[in-house]
Amino acid sequence: MGESNDSESWAFPRVGPGQDKGCGRDMDRAATDDLTHLRFLENMERVERAIRSADDLEQMLKDVLDTILSIFGADRAFLLHPVDPDAEFFSVPMESARPEYPGALERGFELFSVPSLQALSRDLLDSDGPMSMGGGSDKPIPPEQQKQFSIKSMLCMPIFPKVGPPWAVGIHQCSREREWTKEDRQLFQEIGRRVADSLSSFITLRDLRQSEEKYRSFFQWSADSMILLDGDTFVDCNDAVARMFGYRDREAVLEMHPWDLSPEFQPDGISSRDKSAQLLSRLSRERSVRFEWLHKRADGEIFPAEVVLTYITIGDKNLAHGVIRDLTELKSAEEALRQGEEKYRALFEWSADPTLLIDGDTFINCNDAAVRMLRYNNKEELLQTHPWELSPEFQPNGRTSKEKAEEILASMPIERSRRFEWTHRRADGELFPAEVLLTYIPVGDKHLINTVWRDLTELKKAEKEARHLRNLLTNIVNSMPSVLIGVDVDASVMQWNRMAQHVTGIAPEDAQGKDLASVFPQLAGQLEHVRQAIAKGESRSESKIPATVDGETHFSDITIYPLISNGTEGAVIRIDDVTERVRVEEMMIQSEKMLSVGGLAAGMAHEINNPLAGILQSVQVILDRISPDMPANQKVADEYGISLSALNEYMQSRKIIDLLGGVHASGRRAARIVDNMLSFSRKSSTEYGKKNLVEIIDRTVELAANDYIAKRDFQFRDIKITRRYSSNLPDVPCEETEIQQVVLNLLKNAAQAMVDRDEPHAPPALTISIAPDEDMVKIEIQDNGPGMSEAVRRRVFEPFYTTKSVGVGTGLGLSVSYFIITEKHQGTLSVESALEKGTNFIIRLPMERTNIRRASVGAGGEGMGYVE
Repeated sequence: MGESNDSESWAFPRVGPGQDKGCGRDMDRAATDDLTHLRFLENMERVERAIRSADDLEQMLKDVLDTILSIFGADRAFLLHPVDPDAEFFSVPMESARPEYPGALERGFELFSVPSLQALSRDLLDSDGPMSMGGGSDKPIPPEQQKQFSIKSMLCMPIFPKVGPPWAVGIHQCSREREWTKEDRQLFQEIGRRVADSLSSFITLRDLRQSEEKYRSFFQWSADSMILLDGDTFVDCNDAVARMFGYRDREAVLEMHPWDLSPEFQPDGISSRDKSAQLLSRLSRERSVRFEWLHKRADGEIFPAEVVLTYITIGDKNLAHGVIRDLTELKSAEEALRQGEEKYRALFEWSADPTLLIDGDTFINCNDAAVRMLRYNNKEELLQTHPWELSPEFQPNGRTSKEKAEEILASMPIERSRRFEWTHRRADGELFPAEVLLTYIPVGDKHLINTVWRDLTELKKAEKEARHLRNLLTNIVNSMPSVLIGVDVDASVMQWNRMAQHVTGIAPEDAQGKDLASVFPQLAGQLEHVRQAIAKGESRSESKIPATVDGETHFSDITIYPLISNGTEGAVIRIDDVTERVRVEEMMIQSEKMLSVGGLAAGMAHEINNPLAGILQSVQVILDRISPDMPANQKVADEYGISLSALNEYMQSRKIIDLLGGVHASGRRAARIVDNMLSFSRKSSTEYGKKNLVEIIDRTVELAANDYIAKRDFQFRDIKITRRYSSNLPDVPCEETEIQQVVLNLLKNAAQAMVDRDEPHAPPALTISIAPDEDMVKIEIQDNGPGMSEAVRRRVFEPFYTTKSVGVGTGLGLSVSYFIITEKHQGTLSVESALEKGTNFIIRLPMERTNIRRASVGAGGEGMGYVE
């Protein structure tokens, strides 16, 4: 343990008796002070050597306590941790004792939180310096500890390392009572301060080494692919890189350059080698770069990845730390990226926290990190300010910074420690949020406040970005026209978008956590499919599921996607209203049928035309052969002794001539009908020439006259038709077959409406009018049918809207007619109607066409566009 030392070691010989007493006393005092100061410096040097010679925390503490034991000639030196009245346990992590006086550590004592130790902790925290107990001190040694450890005198003081709670260092005199001198206290206080500084350094160093070990373990065993670059050369990588790129081991990767793991060119056309050099140059300026990159595996496979490069300094080297994420499995990589980034920040953003020391309302010290954070030129400039001067005039809660700061500082002697958020101001005026930790610490006869700050700017930005992303995702989900419902494995609702609310009338907050069948009964039959999709991890879908809504049949496609994320199982149910699509498909099928019928009719008309021409020709020849006016007929008749005059009189008498004339007239009428059918079935012309509307409408009426309504045993020709055509009507630019299609549709609709009535009514009648109307020609087709209500009249031109029974109509006739007149002919189509007052369709066509784009429309309506 070294030489014995006690309080008498601080006394020195006085001057001899032969000297002048007054002078001797002065010289004696000066010599004693010099020797005392010298001994003080020598003892502090011994402590410094003990601290410097140790290479770990335990060795340093043991050497220092051995030195303290030697310096003070005590029987036991020890460290107590923590100095906290509220601690559940206390420990003696290190002690040095003479063999005959073993302490708590050597004897394996557990120090529970008893009142005496709690009182000791409070006294130490309230003390201005070393505190003595026993040996003539005002504070007696607690009987329990005095008996347990044979303590007769004790000197103890708190020490405050920069990391963790306070400690205490103390010495026990067990062999005798001892009164601690002023010099003992001063030396012990300085040694305690030096131990606190060293303890801070060693704890910090130990934590740093542990962090480095954790980083190495994290780097090597991380599932993320990590690399270290020195310039354009790999200096390290983990095994995940070799696995990602398909190489046998990491050494094979370290023989390459970044561009060797990439295709020759990136998507923007820049070579991988040039672009990697650009990024490394950018990294030296920006310190962190995130980008997407095309990589190449050992087998030549190209794959996209996200790369995060971070500029780091290790020793005297400036390196680039890279994390490579394969984006082909983005969902699984996102979680690994998040965890990797969190661990990376925890390990690599280690730096000294900005710290300031406050005495009253004045800064008395700060570290360089605080200067950098607040952007002052130096410590001296920063220390001239007051706490509220580093803040804006008002805090976010509306209170002045000065008032709030004074209130917090005044509460510190009672609260001892306080953590809160505060808005600070840098030297250049920039405001930033920070987390502030205030700790009340007694130092000597001063009561100071240690302030530690943490800049929350990036954290707030991240929170704001996270909120923005959450809002963005919510908006995307709510903006989709499909019903989207997320459920868990028990079919309880987790997500409910706006369309689901629109369909059901249930708000998201009311649907959250409810059973799916209770809030969306239409999906009750899908619950088993949901369970199967989750269990098998496979999506399921059903198409064209019918449902009756407000008396109308609607169709839906239902798709169930299994969802597995962060260990949460569930499914996303998507419902799409495909009613319009189903109706279009039905219309297309009907159109195909009509095309087939139209083609068949055109073919039949063509085939009928040939024998019909033969019949007409034969009838005409018969009439010619019996005519007495032809010499050839008379010659042949004379040869057979026949009188042509008598023959003609006989045929006239028996009306044979009239019958042949009727055959000829009927044949010509049939030929005219066939010609109209062929004309109507021909493909529309691409030219809009000027046409005579009277001729077009008359031919269309003739075409409609061949219609037959089987339901009522009714023919169109039985309808009374009144024509009111203005004289001198101009020709109008139009496409003849398209106008025929519109007029024919209106005529057939009118005929059906008039014939389908059950109640007594006047005979069916149509009035067709054509007259000029300023720069247009107006066509009116008016019937005396049952008319229509105002609600029906407003919707009559909507696609798929029909008042006919299922299978009778598609609801497209009038919408197609509206399109032909308004879009293709630049005209208007309107309707006037009232119940029991008939219906009047009004077509207006311009006398002159403007130069507009025209879609090509084939027979039967191919390529037809529709307007709402």
